[in-house]
Amino acid sequence: MKRSIRVLFVVAVAVGSQFALHSAPHQNIGVQLLGLLGGIFAAVDLTQLLLALLGPLGGFRALSYGLGSGPPLFAVPLGSRRLVVRALPLPLFHGMYQRLRVPRSRTWAVATAAYAAPVLLGGVLLASAPVGWRPFGIVLAAMPLLELVVTAGTAGGAGWTVFRLPTASAAALADIHLTPAEAAAHRALDDGRIDEAAALLAAAGEPAGRSGTALRIQVRLVRGQWQRALADAEQLTPGPLPGADVATALLRARVLVCAAEAGLLPPTEYLPRLAAELDVLGGRPQAALVRADVLRLRGERQEALKASALGPRLTADTVVTANALCSRAAALFAVRRDDEAREALARAGKLLPGLARIALVEGRAAAVVLD
Repeated sequence: MKRSIRVLFVVAVAVGSQFALHSAPHQNIGVQLLGLLGGIFAAVDLTQLLLALLGPLGGFRALSYGLGSGPPLFAVPLGSRRLVVRALPLPLFHGMYQRLRVPRSRTWAVATAAYAAPVLLGGVLLASAPVGWRPFGIVLAAMPLLELVVTAGTAGGAGWTVFRLPTASAAALADIHLTPAEAAAHRALDDGRIDEAAALLAAAGEPAGRSGTALRIQVRLVRGQWQRALADAEQLTPGPLPGADVATALLRARVLVCAAEAGLLPPTEYLPRLAAELDVLGGRPQAALVRADVLRLRGERQEALKASALGPRLTADTVVTANALCSRAAALFAVRRDDEAREALARAGKLLPGLARIALVEGRAAAVVLD
């Protein structure tokens, strides 16, 4: 589960508990807790179900859906999408979406409707339902509002879409929206069809925004075109949108790790550059996706091993998870836990067949740490 959602859970329970205690002081604490948790699950599920149903009207095209929380266990076909089942069997439904170019009014209307529905329903319960429903109604209304506040500073996030999209510039929208050809390539890549994704991007020509540029760099990394990915990443600069510096730093750090493992850069060059990218990421959860590699390349093997355990759990994105498994394998090779390392690489290969970094990590198994 994303860190922001975990924070929302804690805040929603804390705030809801205080309101529940004052609004229904004689209610059993166990009943109150069930109401609070039920409100959280209902708020998330209702919002996500509405996005799944209304999303295509607003340019939200689903790549995959998820059920539960925690690290992914397995995926099953769901029409033209995938349903990713996660380790914690919680009643949570969520989706992973592309952002396509449609009139901004439609995007804003769909996102606002999806988040307003549980708020309105929670308000109705508070106004007209029996006292016992108050804990449920409080959190049902508060949870979407909290999420909007938390995500208002990230371009493309729910809060940013609801609060800032109406006044965003056309250049800003070009940076976060994919063209139809780029969206098709992104979906092909997420499905493991690497060559098809590369062909679609080649036919599409030059990217129209930073999202398209980043997608091309990802495809080159997946195919093992390290030198070209490195050159393109050096030209990629953060845009003016909130959160763009984090996304750019994360991608450039991944490129630098692969370039280091491929021997394209000496330690005196890649180590300070990686440190600079980590400084941009700061304490954000995304930093875990590269911190293990940085520690390993510095020779801090045990610390790298500990850090590598978090990466594969952070997201359902195919490319990101497969790369995180490669980072985990490299850290395991570094401490001579070869069987576990090969198991991690096998999981990466099953998730994204043809990922070039798998062979790169295998080839460096005898010298994982660059002294």
